[in-house]
Amino acid sequence: GFHPLLGEIKSGILAGGIILDATKAPAQLSADISIQNLDYTRLSTMMKAAADDHGRADVKMTLTAKGNNGDALWQDLDGKMMVVAGEGELSNPLISLWGGGLLNAMLPSFGQEDNLRLNCGIGDFEVTNGIAQTKTFFLDTDGVTVVGDGEINIKESTIDLKLEPKSKGAAFF
Repeated sequence: GFHPLLGEIKSGILAGGIILDATKAPAQLSADISIQNLDYTRLSTMMKAAADDHGRADVKMTLTAKGNNGDALWQDLDGKMMVVAGEGELSNPLISLWGGGLLNAMLPSFGQEDNLRLNCGIGDFEVTNGIAQTKTFFLDTDGVTVVGDGEINIKESTIDLKLEPKSKGAAFF
């Protein structure tokens, strides 16, 4: 295993540990990982973030699993995951890569040259059998607040979230 696990990832401070005990049948995995001050604008290896992209988040994961191969471990994954994102600014190309038009559906006036200002974000998930179910999902931007509910299938890399945007614009009666 990797215990203690110390280092840096995307300018964030990585700490914790990962233990895979293969002396037991089935093998047992436990992971307790935290990343403080992660630069979330640098998570995409597909493109370089624009000069004005910035934002930091803290990540905490406590996970366990049992299984005799990688698929079985993914399928049995249980625990908790939490992400707390602070203020940030994301350029449209980075948002388009991550969101694929989702932002434009929530904010039709968001243009190609606009940047998105994130005030804060929280994602708190309970993981059972490889499915991360939302406990809390909340994003606050200058133009819209988004709450969400649903799940992430970790093994299949799929997301099924219902997002409810609440505009901060003027209301008409």
